[in-house]
Amino acid sequence: MKTHTPAFKEALLIYSTLLAVTFVAYFFWFNKFGLYEDDFVFISRSVNADFSEFLRSLKWIFTDNPEGRIIGFLLPHMSAYALYNIAGIPAIYLFGWIIVSTNGFLLFQLMKKIFPSLLALFVSFFFILSPADTTKGYLTHIYQLQLSVTFLLVGLHLYLKKKYIASHIVAACSLITYEIAFLPFFFAPAMENIQWRGRNYLLRQIKHAVTFTLIVLAVVMWRKFTHEARVEMLVPSDVVLKTIKAFFIGPAVAVYTYLHAIVEAWGNSEISVFFILPSFAFFALFFSFYFKIFTFRNASAPASFGQELNIPLKAILLGGVMLVFSYLFAAPASHYPPDALAGRGTSVHLSASISSAILMGGIFYSLYCIFARYRLRTIFIFLISLLYSSYVGYGGIIQKDFARSWSLQKDFWNQVAQLCPDMGDGTNIIVERKDLPETKYILSHSWADPIILELLFRFPQTWSSLPRLITIDGSLDEDISLEDGRFYFKTPFPWLFSGKKIIELLPENTIYLQAENGTLSRKNNNLIIHRTLFTPKTAGKGTRDFQKENMYHCMFQK
Repeated sequence: MKTHTPAFKEALLIYSTLLAVTFVAYFFWFNKFGLYEDDFVFISRSVNADFSEFLRSLKWIFTDNPEGRIIGFLLPHMSAYALYNIAGIPAIYLFGWIIVSTNGFLLFQLMKKIFPSLLALFVSFFFILSPADTTKGYLTHIYQLQLSVTFLLVGLHLYLKKKYIASHIVAACSLITYEIAFLPFFFAPAMENIQWRGRNYLLRQIKHAVTFTLIVLAVVMWRKFTHEARVEMLVPSDVVLKTIKAFFIGPAVAVYTYLHAIVEAWGNSEISVFFILPSFAFFALFFSFYFKIFTFRNASAPASFGQELNIPLKAILLGGVMLVFSYLFAAPASHYPPDALAGRGTSVHLSASISSAILMGGIFYSLYCIFARYRLRTIFIFLISLLYSSYVGYGGIIQKDFARSWSLQKDFWNQVAQLCPDMGDGTNIIVERKDLPETKYILSHSWADPIILELLFRFPQTWSSLPRLITIDGSLDEDISLEDGRFYFKTPFPWLFSGKKIIELLPENTIYLQAENGTLSRKNNNLIIHRTLFTPKTAGKGTRDFQKENMYHCMFQK
């Protein structure tokens, strides 16, 4: 009869635990989640697509190289199409849960090659529960950002196995998936030779730094050649100044989030009871079991206290330097400065979620050494369990916001569909954002609002302009201009409006909806814009029964 090694049993225990922790922290209410913000491009298109449309979208990705992230566009589209056709949107979330958990396990196995198992375990938990990046349950970021982390971690594993060419190829894939995940690869030689001594190490690090730089420059030139907008807009002097600022702002914010999350979690009594207390009991039992079974099995002769602390100090130094370096690409990123604490903008901390996890893992392993030295392991278990359970609670707050956001979206778009059955070719529907309920950790109304109607309904192909919902961020006077008696709206994203930077709002084809306490009503009376009467389209008998897309059933199912 085959017996499994202690290493295998430990790996099985850790992976199972990471699956459980990740599920409770980010996917416990997955059946109440939907699509948000970028999901309406990366996920919903594949949800609606038949096979021929799916193939056309793949062809577009290969030929247009959108954002210079060809893999970053392929993976969400392909995954969403396959998984939705298996078991709907819940299947996309459940596979996403596996991806995030697996990244935590890959990081554990990587750190275990460098540091003791317990330190590696601390790092994996801090990575999974890192409050710096609040988007681990956000589909687009799972199938783009988290998979870019997967490429990075696999590349680092290959590097430590001395498969250098393969490691560079795999890690470089993260650059064309989501570029900031590539940054920790710079420190591969430092992980391979954690002593950081000797001429060979120095030469290896210099050679690797040159190769790393050449790979980055090659991708930048490729994006320049394909006229990728972000690269074309770069101003070298501006990038240098912003990067220097990011080196100070980013790490400070990333570290601050570990304190911020605790305050947020314990400030919510419902979360405290439902998430924190059960998680505390779970972690306390887990660590008690782990220390008893694995930590001291086949233990070598005890080292001096100084030698013992030298191990976590290496992790603290490595994590600290990596944390600063994590913001090298912050200047050209979409979310600058890197100071976001909630929402999609926290993706700027993606690389920092790895480096800060190594930093925090080193800090808490050093604390463990001190507590263990004075036979206070029980107190340490209490403290570390309390800390991790607080971060699980913070994940519960984020989940609650995701569920509420989807509920708000479903209610909003259901009302829009009922109030605007007469929308037609070129209809613009106006809603003022200040009157709409909003959520903190994911937006319920975003840049994607103008395209959602076409994702819900299949409009006639003969229409020259599809109906668009326009969310007014300021006021009607601020966002709508008046010239020669005509009303115009400046589009924030022209590509959402057939490339038009400015569209004319024709009164006879513009619907105005007003929100009050979450309830929409259609206003037929005159509006005053720039002291001029604007009479929106009145509800008529032109009701149409449009063909419904798959997204319609996802949005409006009970």
